[in-house]
Amino acid sequence: MIKNTRLIGISIILMLSVILFSGCVDNSRPVTVDESSDGFHPAEIALAQVGSKMITLADLMRYPEFYQIFHQNMIMDEIYRQEARKLGLVITQDEIQVEYERILRDNGGLEQWLASLPHFLPQAIMPDFARNMAHVNLIKQAVLFDYYNREMGPVTQEAMSAFWADNESWMKNQIGHELGIEPEMVKFEDARDTIEKTIKQQWLQQNYPRISENVENNIKVRNLVFESVEKIIGNNDSEDAQESDNAPSIQPRPLGYSVGEIKPVDVIIAEVEDKKLTMEDFLRYPQFYGLLDDLVIKQELILQEAERQQVTVPPERLEEKYNELMEAQGGVESFLSQVPDFMPESIMLDRMRKETLVNELREAIIMKAYDEVHGEVSEGIIVDFWAQSGEWIANDVAMDLGIQPEEVTM
Repeated sequence: MIKNTRLIGISIILMLSVILFSGCVDNSRPVTVDESSDGFHPAEIALAQVGSKMITLADLMRYPEFYQIFHQNMIMDEIYRQEARKLGLVITQDEIQVEYERILRDNGGLEQWLASLPHFLPQAIMPDFARNMAHVNLIKQAVLFDYYNREMGPVTQEAMSAFWADNESWMKNQIGHELGIEPEMVKFEDARDTIEKTIKQQWLQQNYPRISENVENNIKVRNLVFESVEKIIGNNDSEDAQESDNAPSIQPRPLGYSVGEIKPVDVIIAEVEDKKLTMEDFLRYPQFYGLLDDLVIKQELILQEAERQQVTVPPERLEEKYNELMEAQGGVESFLSQVPDFMPESIMLDRMRKETLVNELREAIIMKAYDEVHGEVSEGIIVDFWAQSGEWIANDVAMDLGIQPEEVTM
């Protein structure tokens, strides 16, 4: 049964030493598929092992979520750091500590936060992640407020007084809670800083996409995994692409700091201005572990379980379901028009095909398990189920077939 697939065996290769320690010598090399380069091929970098299958960076690069986490978190964080440096904006350690303590407080304190983490998240990275989040939050705020000041000028006394008049009640409650005093004791001067910040934040909510694009355009970025992925996948389907990933000449090696392992700090995956971002930087983001466990590993478990049970799906069935998915998105062209610039289009189509395969295999494994325990569903059971649930089944089938529910029969 599918719930036993974890007996296949999973080994997460990312040890805590990978995350917390790095070497001092710069032996860094870029991720590349250029055979003339001495860089790391994505299929060379092993992240986990499921049964006999090594999950590599090349596998991770097949998931759109990877590019979302990679760009919107790690790269954008560094972009704002670089912009703050250009603008001469400085965040003090005292400010970072206050914001860090707020983050922990909002999550019930460090101990409660760590206790609530899913099993796949290394607890050791979370304090460092929270401190980095605190720093980045303050940097982004400083950069965005700088844009406000340049475009709008200082917030005037008249604007703050008008805001206080319109929002006095909830402002008193908020400031009173923060200061630990009764709301009626809160005066305008107590709320001045919060009012100024709130006025700026409201303006930024309306202008953030434009300003964020400006910030991004100010900074030179080179995304090395984006450059590599098209050469790995191109326009091939998942099976063809899988063959290219696991070429016999490429031997996956685990990340780590032992002899024969690839040091995460040596693997350059992006460049932001003069700053090299490495796999070690990426491993500090909890979202990475969620992607690896919740999608990549779980899908590989289903694929291996299907192979073990000799469960297959006819190619024409896969093509039919894939086409249905595309039609639901308004067609391939419409689907790809919604893909953000930082996400390779070929990845999206590849992912949809793989998702179709995994979903069909999952359903086939479950149906096989049911048949083994209960045997085939009898006609009597089908009739009884239709009598109890025919209405919603008819609606569901009618939607699939493009007909009226009353036209659906058992």
